[in-house]
Amino acid sequence: MQRDEVINHIRNDPNNPISSKKVLETLLIKKETNWNEFLQRVNLFGLDINSLIIGLKAKEREMKLEGNHIDYTKWNNLQRDEANHPVFQVMDRFLGYEALISRTHEFFQKSLIYYNNRPDLMSVENGGVLNKEDNVVCWEGQQGGLEGLRQKGWSVVNLLVIRRESMNRNTKVSLLHQGDNQVICAKFKLQKSRTDEERREAIAGIVKENKNIMDAVERGTTKLRLIINKDETLQSADYLVYGKVPIFRGSIRSLEAKRWSSVTNDQLPTLANTMSSISSYALTVSHFSTSPLNSIVHYNYLGNLARNLLEIHNPAVKAQISTKIQHSEWLKSPEYKALV
Repeated sequence: MQRDEVINHIRNDPNNPISSKKVLETLLIKKETNWNEFLQRVNLFGLDINSLIIGLKAKEREMKLEGNHIDYTKWNNLQRDEANHPVFQVMDRFLGYEALISRTHEFFQKSLIYYNNRPDLMSVENGGVLNKEDNVVCWEGQQGGLEGLRQKGWSVVNLLVIRRESMNRNTKVSLLHQGDNQVICAKFKLQKSRTDEERREAIAGIVKENKNIMDAVERGTTKLRLIINKDETLQSADYLVYGKVPIFRGSIRSLEAKRWSSVTNDQLPTLANTMSSISSYALTVSHFSTSPLNSIVHYNYLGNLARNLLEIHNPAVKAQISTKIQHSEWLKSPEYKALV
């Protein structure tokens, strides 16, 4: 929503949350955007004051049991224009602009930022939005960033820092990045040894070299004023997690419960799309499992459960299936169940 629309909502309807506009509604009502003109205007002048507004929503609580390699504390809020501007300028030149991307940090510094669920705690004075009480639910501008905005650019900056620090060592390093979760895979070759003592010394040398790499990375990120969250940082010789998918000794491990939990009914479920969804997830689970047996068992159980539920009441026909077909006894036949 635009700034004037939010101000109007606070004045006229403060007891209801400030809703965001639907993309489809905006597409149908607003005039089509000329993207070349829009990007050039942002490149030269930035956004107008009415568009400089950011609405915040409550974040879903996350449950984390283990650290996920390198994780940063308040990664978005600690991003600063001074640290990212030079790299963003290079991105601009690559695309033929002068300040389209590098200017985007101004959006955080100049925007009205508000929490959409509590307009009752906001007031409008002289065209600005203020907090009514001591509870802070809105403010004008901030130096740091926010989650979901500009994160790809920040990831590139972090990637360059880690790459620069790791290049100073005589070790092959591979990097995986996903926002503030970053995986550094250092590859070492164990020296040949004749005794157990020599092998232990070689392993100790690898551990020391790996520590030197991690210390260099930490020094580099500190220069960007970022803080590594030690409680959620993990080092392991044979285990990594990327995109919440665990990989152990090069083998991708399947999170069966997580994948099966996505099998849900649509708003208007039919036998075809429900069974298609179940079979797709069964194949996905089996592809990442060491054995297909669990997938076969779960497919049989969930498939028959979905079939029985839809036979009891099918929303598409608004009735029990047996009352809508001529030969209801066919529903009990093994041929029908096999075809389903």
